Amino acid sequence: MPDARNVLVLVTDRATRSLFVEWLNGEGWQVVDTSSADAAAPLSLIVLELAFLREGGLQPLAEAKRRYPGVPIVVVSPTVFASVGCCGPCAAALGVAGVLPKPIERAALIEAVHHLARAASS
Repeated sequence: MPDARNVLVLVTDRATRSLFVEWLNGEGWQVVDTSSADAAAPLSLIVLELAFLREGGLQPLAEAKRRYPGVPIVVVSPTVFASVGCCGPCAAALGVAGVLPKPIERAALIEAVHHLARAASS
């Protein structure tokens, strides 16, 4: 696990963001917000919600990649089926570290964050 345990959560829905922050903080992750992300210690991972994976819905992903180059991204989206593997072909096609379906269970988010941040630091 990297020394920096900073996660940027880019989720538009306040209730979902609050829940993700609570879950991640409870596991020892420091959730930084966009206003302090550039000044914070290195980011371990970005959790990015994408409502639509087609028809221009990838703009927030392109922006996150541009603004935080090299930081692994896990996409959370209601358009991803639960049967899609986190690190499978869908993630590869998007050029991200992982994808997760929404709604998401706490255990799935925590497992993905731990796994993907650890893989990125290796």
